[in-house]
Amino acid sequence: MMLKHKESIERILAADPHVTRIIPAEEWEEIPIDSTRLTPRGRREIEETLPLIYGVLRAPYIVDDFDSNGGHAERRRWKAEIIAAHPELPRGALYEYMASNALKFNRLCYLVAADTEMNVLGQLIRYVAGEKRGEFSSAVSRLQEMGLTREEYDSHPAGGKLEYVREVKRRVYDAISTLRAAPERHI
Repeated sequence: MMLKHKESIERILAADPHVTRIIPAEEWEEIPIDSTRLTPRGRREIEETLPLIYGVLRAPYIVDDFDSNGGHAERRRWKAEIIAAHPELPRGALYEYMASNALKFNRLCYLVAADTEMNVLGQLIRYVAGEKRGEFSSAVSRLQEMGLTREEYDSHPAGGKLEYVREVKRRVYDAISTLRAAPERHI
């Protein structure tokens, strides 16, 4: 999405009575990965996985006034209405921005899943070699400790969800950081 559309979309959403606030995403530095600590398949897997993970890390927080208990249908109707009301935007741009909301449970569940096979980062553990494997595995375990069911997540007020998601993002970044390549030394 081009920056000018992002700004237009944020103006449209900020003016909508259902949106209580839009909080920009944190600025996360891309981490250079030490590929020597990964198997060949692990290198491919991390190359495919990192863009998805950074997509979550860099997602804005769109806080609305829809009740989590039963508000999903209302929110879907509202999204359809607001998209239909703004044909001046490129097709899909408004939907894409709203779908990127960091507070959406579906964006988080594959990062905090307790089942390692369902957890995107957990699946990468098998491809990490050497001392980095234990460090990475421990970081993923700390992330998995945050796993919630949809019902548990939905029971939190908006402020609680915001703090929860910020902590998930921090732990995801910490896990990726364990794979950081050592800085190059220049003599």
